[in-house]
Amino acid sequence: MKKHFLLAALLVFLLLSGCGSGADTTTGGENQGVTETQQEEDYLNENEFIQMYTDPDAFKGRKVDFNAVIFMPVEKDADGTYIQAFTDPINSERNTIIASDDPNLDVEEGDIIHVVGTVEGTFTGQNLFGAEITAPIIVADTIEKTDWITAFAPAIETITVGETIDQHGYQITLDKIELAENETRVYLTIANNTKNNISFLSYNSKLILGNKQYGLSNDFNLYADYKEPDSDLLPGIVTDGILTFPAISKEEANSLKVYLEGLSDDWNIDLEPFVFEVSW
Repeated sequence: MKKHFLLAALLVFLLLSGCGSGADTTTGGENQGVTETQQEEDYLNENEFIQMYTDPDAFKGRKVDFNAVIFMPVEKDADGTYIQAFTDPINSERNTIIASDDPNLDVEEGDIIHVVGTVEGTFTGQNLFGAEITAPIIVADTIEKTDWITAFAPAIETITVGETIDQHGYQITLDKIELAENETRVYLTIANNTKNNISFLSYNSKLILGNKQYGLSNDFNLYADYKEPDSDLLPGIVTDGILTFPAISKEEANSLKVYLEGLSDDWNIDLEPFVFEVSW
C-alpha cells in the first residue's frame, strides 16, 4: 500500500515539475539473454542497465544497483522523496526518476548517490525546454551519499610515491598517483618553510611520458569537487590537494615525470622546476 501512495505522489511531482504528463508502468516482454544466475539474483547487469534506458518496461520488477548525480532540485512530501538524476553525469545522459519512501532523506541537487532499488516502469513527458523525454522510474530500497571517485572514477592503479623535493625550505611532496579510466590524479602536499610568501603555479604542471607531455585536464568537473592546493602560501603554511590530468595507461605510467613550478617572494632564491621521476 505504501508503494502505491509513493508512486501516486511521484506522478504528482512529475506533473508539477513540468517534466511530463504521466507514467506508463505496464509490464514489458520477456528479457532476453539473462542467465539463470542473473534471474535468481534479479539484478540488471551492466549491459541490461544500459538497455533499460531504451525500454524500461521490459525490465519492470528487476533490481538495480547504480550510482547517479542529482541534477534537479529534490522534491519531498509526506510520502517520500523524489529525485531526478543522471547515471552518466560525464555526458549528462541517462535521466532517471527515483522515488524513496523516506520523506526525511538528506539529499539535494548536486549530490552523488548510490541507489539500490527496483525498476517500476517508464516515464514519458517533456522537459523544461519542451523536448520529449523518456526515463525509467526506480523505486529505491536504499539511497546513500557517496563521492565522485567511488562512484565514477575509481582508481585502476595506485602508485604510492611519498617523495619530497626541498628547495630553500619550499617543499613539495608527491604523495601518490591514481590512474582511473577517465583521468589521472596527482596528490600533492606543499609546505612553506621559508620566511617569505611562496606561490604554486598549478597551471604550469605537466605529466611527461617519454617525448609526450600532458597539461592539466581541460574538463571542468563540478561534481568531482576535488580539493586543489592553495596557490599562495604564507610562511609556515602547509596545503595539499589533487591535480587532474588526462587518463594514461598503466604501461605509459611505468616511467613518468611530474613537472611542477613555484615562485618565492624572495628574489634572491632561484627555484628550479620540481621534477619527480616516478618508476614502479
